[in-house]
Amino acid sequence: MVGRILLAVDGSDPSSRAIPFAADVARCLGAEIVVFHAKEHVAGRGEAYDAESDADASSLTDHAVRWLKDEGLPAWSETRSCYFGHVPRELVRAARDERADMIVMGSRGQSDLGATVVGSVTGKVLQLSEIPVLIVP
Repeated sequence: MVGRILLAVDGSDPSSRAIPFAADVARCLGAEIVVFHAKEHVAGRGEAYDAESDADASSLTDHAVRWLKDEGLPAWSETRSCYFGHVPRELVRAARDERADMIVMGSRGQSDLGATVVGSVTGKVLQLSEIPVLIVP
């Protein structure tokens, strides 16, 4: 049974397309949605800095939560900070902490070579997750 969905958002087009898809799934299953965003820290010379501001990160999740609530769905947001490249682990950790039964996320659709060179967040989440992961292209 799916009672809680963790919806990962990052501001990309595929991420935006995942929002109404997660809403449809939640509506069919009677689930609630946790909108999640991982704010990355980038290591610079001698210090780490945020790749985006707290306001930008909050705006991203707040927009999705408002849309979901307007659709009549129970939703709230969570934003966490992590170091560059650690988003997949943080996303899976958040799903576990929130007791999510499913993860919904968008996929940027990189080529196999692009995903190998850059690294695929989606692919890593699929490897690490112990719960179903629904990918929206």
